Amino acid sequence: MSSKKISGAAGEPPAAGVFRYPLVYCILVLSAAVCAFSLCAFILAAGSAVGLSGKPLRAGAEGLLYFAPRGALFALLYGIAAWAGNAAGARLGVRAEQDYRDAFYADRAARDFAFYVRRGPEELSRGILESSRAAGRAVYPGFFRLLNAGTACLASLFAISSIHPLLLPLPVAFTVFVFFTLRGYDWHTGAAALEEEARLERLGAEIAEAEAGRETILSQAMETDVANRFTTDALFLRDGRIQREKAGTRYPPVFLSGVFFAAAAYEGFFLWKNGFIGGGGLISFIVFFLVFFYAAKTCPAAYRVYRKAPSHVFPSRRPAPESGPESGPRPGPEKNAVRGAVEFENVFFSYDSALVLRRVSFSVQEGAFVVITGAAGAGKTSLALLAAGLLKPDMGTISFDAADIREWDERTLRSTAAFIGEDAFVFPLTVRENIALGSARAQEKDILDAARQAQAHGFISSLEHGYDTRLGGGGVELPADQRLRIALARVFLMNPRVLVIDDAAVSRDSATEDEILHAIKAAAQGRTTFVVTHRLSQIRWADLILFVKGGEILCQGKHEQLILESPDYRRIFSGL
Repeated sequence: MSSKKISGAAGEPPAAGVFRYPLVYCILVLSAAVCAFSLCAFILAAGSAVGLSGKPLRAGAEGLLYFAPRGALFALLYGIAAWAGNAAGARLGVRAEQDYRDAFYADRAARDFAFYVRRGPEELSRGILESSRAAGRAVYPGFFRLLNAGTACLASLFAISSIHPLLLPLPVAFTVFVFFTLRGYDWHTGAAALEEEARLERLGAEIAEAEAGRETILSQAMETDVANRFTTDALFLRDGRIQREKAGTRYPPVFLSGVFFAAAAYEGFFLWKNGFIGGGGLISFIVFFLVFFYAAKTCPAAYRVYRKAPSHVFPSRRPAPESGPESGPRPGPEKNAVRGAVEFENVFFSYDSALVLRRVSFSVQEGAFVVITGAAGAGKTSLALLAAGLLKPDMGTISFDAADIREWDERTLRSTAAFIGEDAFVFPLTVRENIALGSARAQEKDILDAARQAQAHGFISSLEHGYDTRLGGGGVELPADQRLRIALARVFLMNPRVLVIDDAAVSRDSATEDEILHAIKAAAQGRTTFVVTHRLSQIRWADLILFVKGGEILCQGKHEQLILESPDYRRIFSGL
């Protein structure tokens, strides 16, 4: 692991967001200042009762009567300020946590589809809950404790100078010592904290993998191997934490606090013996030095929490546009002007370093029905995602209505091109809410009409609660063909100009297949449609067939033409 310091989002301190809440932030700072003042005033009042200078100013009952009302007032003031500070700090912490989640979601929403395709689910979801909590804890208690410790130290320095200026050098030296060693402490423990974060994420991924693959693990008797792997990583995490805690115990201000305290006591007794300060001044000075020791013990833990913003925290702003001559705002086509003409010109596309598609060129008019077919692993799904505008080419040009896809407004493009994946996804909502998703103004009649057009009304009506049936995550209780028809019903409501369906061969019997084909034909009416399929029933009525092999379009045309011209195509489809 790198030994870089732990930092906040894009180098931004974790507590930087609190400045968006100036009133709450002012309450936090004011409460810390009042707490420091009240603490110092209380200590000085106690010292005055005995006598700060060489001779006692008050003694016995007179000293008690002097200290009691003042001490009670300062204690009450301290309690009120501490309550207000804790309330403000907790509020800021909760807001920082929420801001982190909002920024995280906004950043993910702004990413193009390639960002998701090139990453596994565990990488996309890792640490979001723990990271958001860490962002909140960075403000409270991390920043809150640092602020209180810092203000208490500064106020104590002023209070000590009021007892006698000769008492200042040692506390000032101790404060400087704490500050510089704290930076070093952060540097040395940063790598350990990053390693711990990575281990925690790995353990979380292993638990998720064990849950998802429990059938395979049990059926192949892999319980011991999986458990051993988890135990090994857990032991590494434990050992890493032990090493980090050892580094904390070697933090110099805590380790050498006894030396500083002995020096402070010697200095105080020396000045008291020589008449520079009184007994009260000696007691107050020693108590003030205990405040510094409190700061020395508080700062490392608080500073670690403050700096422990996750290493993958996203900035609280959208990602900057890609660099290059074409970056920056472009006027682009008029919003909502997509008609559906699609053209690929010498397109190349890769996932990381693996080239998936090369030299892809074709052109379709608006309203055309296009079939993408070929052997498994040929690049059909990637081509479909490019046609839907969800992926951008590495090289070459993809045009919608003769305008480069990069020039289109992203929201316009997404709202006018729909993609239905191989395993059509439904959300953990009711059937009605799933169909109306993305069409907030849809009326009940519109939802029913869309379901009928998608050949979904029959099976929806047979569900226990009909359209009010709540579906589980991903719609796992529904067969694939029913999920596809719900997704098609959503398409009828959204009315996109371009529709892309990845492999609609999900039927269980001929009757169901006929219903699905009828729904797809209905959905294809009036819009440009791409379908990834091997079904001859869909291939025969395609306006254009793209036969993909090895990442290239080997041939394109209509079925009868390709049967005659392409031996590879004929070998697959002539017997169907």
